[in-house]
Amino acid sequence: MRLSEEQTDRASGVLLATASGDALGAGYEFTTPRPDAVIDMIGGGVCASAPGEWSDDTSMAIGIAKVAARGTDISGGPGLDAVAAQFVRWYDSGTADTRSQTSAVLSSRPASADEMRKIARALPGRKGGNSSLMRTGPVALAYLGDADGCLRAARAVSLLTHDDKRAVEACEMWTYAVRHAVLHGTFDGIRKYLARASTGVRDYWESLLDLAERGTPEQFPNNGWVVDALLTAWWAITTTDSTGPEHLQRALEQAVRAGHDTSTTAAIAGGLLGARWGASAVPVRWRKVLHGWPGYRSSDLVRLGVRTTKGGDNREGGRSSTQLNRPARSGVTSERAAVQDRRNTQGVRTRTPVINIVHGDITKQRVDAIVNATDSLLSGNGGVDRAIHRWGGPALPAACRRLRATTLPDGLAVGAAIATTAGKLPAKWVIHTVGPEYSRQEDRSDVLRACYRRSLAVADGLDATTVAFPLISSGTFGWPRADAVLQAVEAVRRTRTNVEVVTFVAFDQIFADLLRRTV
Repeated sequence: MRLSEEQTDRASGVLLATASGDALGAGYEFTTPRPDAVIDMIGGGVCASAPGEWSDDTSMAIGIAKVAARGTDISGGPGLDAVAAQFVRWYDSGTADTRSQTSAVLSSRPASADEMRKIARALPGRKGGNSSLMRTGPVALAYLGDADGCLRAARAVSLLTHDDKRAVEACEMWTYAVRHAVLHGTFDGIRKYLARASTGVRDYWESLLDLAERGTPEQFPNNGWVVDALLTAWWAITTTDSTGPEHLQRALEQAVRAGHDTSTTAAIAGGLLGARWGASAVPVRWRKVLHGWPGYRSSDLVRLGVRTTKGGDNREGGRSSTQLNRPARSGVTSERAAVQDRRNTQGVRTRTPVINIVHGDITKQRVDAIVNATDSLLSGNGGVDRAIHRWGGPALPAACRRLRATTLPDGLAVGAAIATTAGKLPAKWVIHTVGPEYSRQEDRSDVLRACYRRSLAVADGLDATTVAFPLISSGTFGWPRADAVLQAVEAVRRTRTNVEVVTFVAFDQIFADLLRRTV
């Protein structure tokens, strides 16, 4: 469907305002701010986040949006499997903030949506946490032209991690309300959902919404539970002065003032507020500091929101309008741009990338991701590893330390790969991989090639289209130069990937000449 300028702004605001609420509440998590406290993006909190850094609330929503933006139906089949895979990929990234119920499901690393649902269904005890409600925004964006599909997808995505009747109802209601707000610019969708719901659902929720509109947070204090989380967000929205776009900021601050699970209730409120008031209503000073997994900033969220709405128009197949109309990146030839046009909406890996050779410094490459040849401890000690850590600034080694403390207690295996922020580097991400030491007694070339294959697989998970590699294992690990070049080029040429351009960065002229002759 064709959106007006106002509708496009509102669609752009869904993910942006979700992240804003998330980051705003992070510094006050599980506290209750005083009535006179100034609410701002202070960072800190129980997860020691940086100012403006979003948490799992936004990160998992991004995973959904990345799949939906391809034009894939996420209500079932391969699309829902892809969403499940994004959840696992995010979990493996080493994030510091993982809800207990979500963690219990994802820690088993289920290989499909069906397997993920079965694990969620088998969890003992209460299963109505608020986590599935915080990631409803992108589902709404993917189904602006399909109200019934919107509800199907909301149910399916919620059940991946939360096998709970009220969680499903809450996700359906909020997703429907976000969709309605993008299209019509009002908050009426919350009640319109109930008008079409079953009598039992309507009877349960109507009186609770009435309570939120005239009550106080003390009457629904357990906002780690999905029902009270929705009521807290609705209370913040409906009891705050809504006479203009400043309503977005005021209501998000109000959601934080309600206390307890502040990042999640503000993220939930943010999705609907952004859908009503648009990206233009999010304060510039918030947008400047917003950042989070997978190395995104506010501008990336805006672009992803628009791509998700356009992807929703292409679920029946064919290339999405974002792919057809996207201009070539600066400095990318028409041949490379053609690679993008041949990618289909399912994200299938269709061909090998174009290979470039550069004699220079990998830390200066303006690409989506640079690959770091590191050791198992991600230590930053030596060669390329030291340079990347140095120029990445404090954020990069801090991210490596978090990985070691969470996902990688035993270190990164030889031949494996994992991504972190790139910090101050011109790239968006650093993909860390551990190359093998050269041995005259044992052929380890397959492990060396695996470093390239797995780094490209991680790049695909990040939606990276340009990646720069050093010559892995060719330094202190002693791999002979000529063979290191042959292994690198062969590995890239034999890997099917969505990466469009691979740049090999040679640190001296000998390597550069060897690469050019081989390529």
